Amino acid sequence: QLASLIAIHGAGHPETIRAFTNHTITLNKTGRHDEAILSAEEGLRSMLAIRRTLDFDARITTAWQRDTRRLVEAYLFALIKNKRYPDAFLVAEFFKARQLADRLTLDAGELRLPEEQRKQYRSALRELSRVEQELAIRRNLNQRGMDMAGLEAKRQRAADAVKLAGTGQDKPVQTEVLPTAKTIPPWASLVRTLAEEKTAYVSFVRFNGWLHALSFPREGGILLTQIAPAEKFQTLVAATRHLIGPVVSRSTNKKKVWKSSDGKYRIAETSQEGEAEIRDVEILLEEIANQLLKPLAPSLADRQGIVFSPDDVLAHVPFAALPYKGKALVESFRIALVPSLETLQRIRVKAKQTSNMVLRPVLAFGGARYERLEKYSQLIYIQHEKPSLSLMDIKA
Repeated sequence: QLASLIAIHGAGHPETIRAFTNHTITLNKTGRHDEAILSAEEGLRSMLAIRRTLDFDARITTAWQRDTRRLVEAYLFALIKNKRYPDAFLVAEFFKARQLADRLTLDAGELRLPEEQRKQYRSALRELSRVEQELAIRRNLNQRGMDMAGLEAKRQRAADAVKLAGTGQDKPVQTEVLPTAKTIPPWASLVRTLAEEKTAYVSFVRFNGWLHALSFPREGGILLTQIAPAEKFQTLVAATRHLIGPVVSRSTNKKKVWKSSDGKYRIAETSQEGEAEIRDVEILLEEIANQLLKPLAPSLADRQGIVFSPDDVLAHVPFAALPYKGKALVESFRIALVPSLETLQRIRVKAKQTSNMVLRPVLAFGGARYERLEKYSQLIYIQHEKPSLSLMDIKA
């Protein structure tokens, strides 16, 4: 079936990626983890080869990204089962950076280019996208006439143009390949640099329905810590966010936090049988800390800072406020959050490039509410019932 799908749609098509995903999951379920690794690697290489340029509609793109994430999770599970912890760490960090590029609707190679070259690069990518989309449509409709060879040649020319446009400072854009312990990417060395700075790096990932942490104890190696079932931990984080919100919001919101006998949390106005009300957010922060920080004690020993790379629901955890040895974590460590190790390296490179710039005052603010806005005269009203947001709303 895979061979047939590749022949009809192409290796990186959403239908093909879904087939690779399902096949890899099936291999894992039957304990054939070596084969699962090979299947996942073939599917992920196919996905990387098309450089995010196929221009499907939003529904298909969302499904494609979801299946890619499932394939990455199945790949991580197979690597862990084979005790390939360094490879699992590299893969997790690599695809966190790719997912960030997806959310920003950027090609991963574009992030490495100087500002002035991005316009030319994006233009070349759009042309490649147009040609690849036409090829994909013809394959779907089984239209394999004489012009297919011409389209393939046009696709190659467009791909060459992308490669040329992506050449920055006489160095080609780094080829998107799956990182392994045999092909270690340059950003991986940052772990050692952080250790020398007495800073711990903790990467959270989700696979097999559980949240895990990958960290680096003082004695070396990689520590894999199983945190909690993802869905159960999600209810804990949601409850914490509800109680930690502004007092004004809670005074008008009649919903309360309820904890069931099996440890799950629910936000509702009334309780169900066997549920107890939780009013103190400190109780929830303590529970999060017990699950996240206690198992990481070997990796935090003698460190002055911690860089967290959250994933999934962990992006909503207030790490700085978590209790640690009788006080808030931020009172004992410098705390930073980054999407991935590769992102952190780019931030550091950018900081060096701008270190000689003249600093100017800046006003920064957060806590934005992204409800729909409507402007009447000189007043702006927030419409809570309309969650959508347009460009004009943002400008307002």
